[in-house]
Amino acid sequence: MKRTVNVILIAGLLILFGSNAKADDKPTLLSQVKSIYSQLEAKRLKPTTQLAERIQLVLRIGDFSAADSLLPLIKFLDPRGGCALEFEYTLKTSRFTEARTALDSLLKYPFNEESVRLRYRWLFLSEDLQAVDSLTNAALKRDSALVHLLARGEFLYKLLRYEESIAVFERALSLAKAPTDRAQAILGLAKNYYKQKLYQRAFDSLATLIEPATLNEEIIFNMGLALINLSRVSDAMDMFEEGIRWNTWSEMSHYFLGNGYARKNYTQLRETYPQAFPDSLSRSTMDKARELLSSGKSDSAAQTLNAIVQAHPAWAEPEVLLGSISWNEEAFDAAIKHFRRALELVPEYGRAHNGLAKSLEGKRMRQNVHRAADYAGFSEKTMPALEGIDKFVLNWSSLAPRHQKQ
Repeated sequence: MKRTVNVILIAGLLILFGSNAKADDKPTLLSQVKSIYSQLEAKRLKPTTQLAERIQLVLRIGDFSAADSLLPLIKFLDPRGGCALEFEYTLKTSRFTEARTALDSLLKYPFNEESVRLRYRWLFLSEDLQAVDSLTNAALKRDSALVHLLARGEFLYKLLRYEESIAVFERALSLAKAPTDRAQAILGLAKNYYKQKLYQRAFDSLATLIEPATLNEEIIFNMGLALINLSRVSDAMDMFEEGIRWNTWSEMSHYFLGNGYARKNYTQLRETYPQAFPDSLSRSTMDKARELLSSGKSDSAAQTLNAIVQAHPAWAEPEVLLGSISWNEEAFDAAIKHFRRALELVPEYGRAHNGLAKSLEGKRMRQNVHRAADYAGFSEKTMPALEGIDKFVLNWSSLAPRHQKQ
């Protein structure tokens, strides 16, 4: 009897460890995403890949230097298709004036599904929801074209009408044949599930899109968002980091990596990247710049910081402070340049991620159709008198008057 029990126990242990071995063999989420990136990169390099598809691939994986070299050729060979690709490229890299110009050029041609889809993308970016409502209502009275259904679902989602949005996206999914249409419908459903706090359902929906035909930076980011609420924080951070690999201009991935979701604190960053931070002997120069900044002397602080950058080009900290000064002055392009330089020096620098996200947001918000009216209304409001606020907001003196009022 004892021998039988021992055999059963051994067999049970073998089954247990065997099942664990199989579980360990299962590809991780990160490895799956990386594998697809590699597949897309390999396809992009194949001589048989057509030019338009090659550009679409480089935009998906964020190889923007290749896009710079390929776009002039496609615009020469296919002016209409080139306008569409240029719009997607410049929109993705936050070059909104150029994006608007490319869209205007595209819309001079007779409308087709692609131009309608890209027009909706601009309307959502500029938050012109009234135009989206009008266009989708009129179009869906005539037919149920998928491009209008997808836009309608997004419109309802923006208005927090989640059940209605889900119904529209489910209808769109039932009609979708192209992988990209299917992906957009599933992404729309997943975003609604997330808002309804159905985090596992949101993630499971997005996980069906982990394939070469559909995976992109927006899907990767939304998987990370769902994973945070499933307490899979390390996996979420993998997704945010991978999202930046797929698109170095990813506003929301930078935002989360700059707001608490970091693998190293600032002490650890200094230990990991000692060349990127001043040592104790050189600290006084940075302290001087910080003192000027905190006392509201941003011009003098910028001069000091620029001198430090010239003397110590490997230091990341002065780039972050220069970026902060530029952001405070709403010079967002300059701010972006400084924060991106800081991230080149220290890729895990949370303050740089946050500053870059806020600067990208600032540029994007300038396209908002309600911005002028909002600014005018805000300017008319008087600045409240808050005695002693400088004791609670440590950088109060360094803030621009508008930011102080906010």
